[in-house]
Amino acid sequence: MICDYDLLGYPDPLCVRAGETVRIHVSSEDGGTRYRADLVRVICGDETPGGVGLKEELVPGVLGTLHQGRRKSLHIGSYSLLPTPPAAAETAEFTASCRFFPTTPELGRRQVLMARGAGQDGWSLAIDAEGRLEGRVGQTTLRSPTRLLARYWFQATLSWSGGKARLTLRALQRFPAGQCDGDWNAAAAAPAVAGLPLTLAAEASEDAAALPRGVATSHYNGKIEAPCLFTGELAPDARARLFATGLPPRDESSLLGAWDLAEDISGSRVIDTGPHALHGVLVNLPTRGVTSADFDGTVQAWTVRPAHFAAVHFHDDDFEDARWEPDFEIRIPDDLPSGAYAARLTPEGKGPVEHVVFFVAPPRGEGRNPVAFLASTATYMAYATPHYSTDMAEMEPKRGTWMTIGAPEVFVHERRELGLSPYDTHSDGSGVCYSSRLRPLFAMRIRQRLWAFNADTHILEWLHAEGIGYDLITDDHLHAEGPSVLAPYRCVLTGTHPEYWTTRMLDSLEAWQAKGGRLIYLGGNGFYWRVAYHPEKPWLIEVRRAESGARYWETEPGEAYHSFTGEYGGLWRRLGRAPQRVAAAGTIATGFDFSSYYRLTPEARDPRAAWIFEGVEGEIVGNHGLIGGGAAGEEIDCADVKLGTPPHALVVGRSEGHTRYMLLAPEAMTSSIANHSGEENPEVRAELVFHEGPAGGAVFAVGSIAWAHSLPTNGHDNDVAQITRNVVLRFADPTPFPMPPAP
Repeated sequence: MICDYDLLGYPDPLCVRAGETVRIHVSSEDGGTRYRADLVRVICGDETPGGVGLKEELVPGVLGTLHQGRRKSLHIGSYSLLPTPPAAAETAEFTASCRFFPTTPELGRRQVLMARGAGQDGWSLAIDAEGRLEGRVGQTTLRSPTRLLARYWFQATLSWSGGKARLTLRALQRFPAGQCDGDWNAAAAAPAVAGLPLTLAAEASEDAAALPRGVATSHYNGKIEAPCLFTGELAPDARARLFATGLPPRDESSLLGAWDLAEDISGSRVIDTGPHALHGVLVNLPTRGVTSADFDGTVQAWTVRPAHFAAVHFHDDDFEDARWEPDFEIRIPDDLPSGAYAARLTPEGKGPVEHVVFFVAPPRGEGRNPVAFLASTATYMAYATPHYSTDMAEMEPKRGTWMTIGAPEVFVHERRELGLSPYDTHSDGSGVCYSSRLRPLFAMRIRQRLWAFNADTHILEWLHAEGIGYDLITDDHLHAEGPSVLAPYRCVLTGTHPEYWTTRMLDSLEAWQAKGGRLIYLGGNGFYWRVAYHPEKPWLIEVRRAESGARYWETEPGEAYHSFTGEYGGLWRRLGRAPQRVAAAGTIATGFDFSSYYRLTPEARDPRAAWIFEGVEGEIVGNHGLIGGGAAGEEIDCADVKLGTPPHALVVGRSEGHTRYMLLAPEAMTSSIANHSGEENPEVRAELVFHEGPAGGAVFAVGSIAWAHSLPTNGHDNDVAQITRNVVLRFADPTPFPMPPAP
């Protein structure tokens, strides 16, 4: 461990309004650190070498309290907890069945498919450490002689009746059908099952009462479909029908429970269609909306034919909620200005100060300034607690690009129980679809590299330095409340990387623009992926990486539709709503080695746009900055009329001089482009774009993540800061922008 982090924390909720309360959850790694808690306003979170430095303002009269730290545990791994059958149906004789699709059968440890109890009590249907099907009844164990193959569908049953245990396995696909099928029997004593918990994809720990809080063992990697439970052993005809369809006969009097995983795919319940309605719950957010054994590719959407998606994909590293008890609460004063705030945790003695960041928006429907900054909370949640950089570095050096790996990344890498991000893959290689904010989010930490929230504070710091009053609003509020969040504002600024957008967020932005709203897009690679918030749990988002786009994993066939909403996932460009429609520019290339500059175009002298460059000398802009030495870098955007940039838009600046490590985005590549890098391809460029909009509105886009990191140069006395100042002040002015004559 090269990191000295001791205090870790998270807020709930992440976004509050004046007068509301935020709860702060803290864990001490050392287990006994005392700390002081203060409320501070975060002006700048950049503590990188040579950076702006941490800037914060203490909020007097709030907090200033001492607390005793406690080490709090985290439990990862998903499973389902099912109710035990009623006492009248309790019997030692049983048959358990399920279909399953193992993804890591030879894992070196047991993986439970279904279980009643734990250890030598009860029974379990599992995969053993060597990848063989295993059935345990009390102290008797049965195993298949051959190992299971990964990523094939099987069906298994385990039964006990008349002193005999029976384990059966059938392959459901043409291959390996018949190669591993079999029935195995052994004498066994009656299992003790009364009162024991019933689980899928894991078994109870010794403390069964801890199960609802996520504590379980022997987690399974893979899909499960059609779990069911009967009293006694099935008659031969009923058994044959069960293996033929995977579904229990509806007229079977011995049926205790039949859980249809095609039901309530958007939720967390496991619906029992049997006579006792033993509806269960999913713990730690396994993946839903996934293909099941009957999927044949004829329908891709689970909303159209749920029976083809009647499975749940469980993982031993799934995560939903840290479930930490709150350590203290903060009631937000009614007169507190909106902005980025943090509970600053200062340990007594050794250890760094920790900031638990959250956002304060103005009261609902009230705008205290004409300018608003839109915090990209959906994007912060998507980056969450990522492992992809260190995982890739372990496998092999990353080729062709530059990647920063520092103490925060190493710390997260060593703490897998903090959960994954949608940039990572699960331990079985499948992509991570979900992300939760109910845990420490390293994408919102101060002191890390300039990315996500930390990067956006360069814009907040510049606004403070310029004395430009602003309100802070968030993606969370925009998604939950719709266009009313934007209505009070004449001008809205994005952050450096507003990448992830829900349908409601995008609809709300377009509706606001249609009424004269003015958007300043101060980043790159924005409005890129569609995401979904959980309909009942606003701390969860979902990403499906379908078809194209720059991504670290690819959605499986048939699994491109969000389980939370049923919407098709992927790039907004592929969905017919490219970024150029709302922000004038959209993603064209990515590279992390060097940031270039812009050269102004003849259109910069057009009277419609000349005001943007008042006070700027020469044709070169942004040949400086904290990221790669320039304002045009990292991820860059350009205009494209075919994708939605209005035909009257002016491209007033264009970057040049990019290296071979600045690569075209996958969706921008065609066979007609011989070279995909910025070294030789003129398609690789960031563009400054301006256009007027409906009802006196307008859009200005900088087309680069690195732009904001050029604002601090020379104490904000530079061309990038001057251009940004000109645009913000003009966009805040109520004077309408007249639409130009039709081109």
